[in-house]
Amino acid sequence: MAQDMEHPRNRPALDDYQAPAVRPEPETVPTDEIIQELSRDLDNTAVEPTDAHIQRGIMQPMVWTMMLLVVLLGGWTFLVQEPVLEPGALNLNSFRATPEILQVQVTPPDVVAQISINRWMKLRPASRIRLMEDASRIASTAGYSSVTFNGTDGTMLARWRRTDGVRLLHPGPDSVNVQLH
Repeated sequence: MAQDMEHPRNRPALDDYQAPAVRPEPETVPTDEIIQELSRDLDNTAVEPTDAHIQRGIMQPMVWTMMLLVVLLGGWTFLVQEPVLEPGALNLNSFRATPEILQVQVTPPDVVAQISINRWMKLRPASRIRLMEDASRIASTAGYSSVTFNGTDGTMLARWRRTDGVRLLHPGPDSVNVQLH
């Protein structure tokens, strides 16, 4: 059908052609008059801010600030703080690689290991440190943050903390007080 209209015989004659309707041009109003009229309209319909508008203007920045603080605090906690893990169960069998330990008392996140004073005094300083490192490695792997080494008489001999490392507190007569990280 589109081909039929393209043929010269099928086109409408020039006499049938109607010119588009001419629209009358709108009146030109000076711009200053329009601006004055709009400003009069705005002055007449001005709305006074209500308490809700004022409160929303005050509350919105506070809400955004609080949300930002929560996000920053959450990010800091996620990046900086150590993960809080539930420590695993430990008992004397867990420390079978360290035969010097006679008894273990577990109160998360701390472990108290009891060592014979006689055995402790016979150990060289390097052996004492190795004993503490072995025991602290076992406790750390299970999720504990400190191990205290007490003698059979209750004397605190040494301590390991995740933050401080190994520290000899009662080294004995032939050794020096050592602190390792």
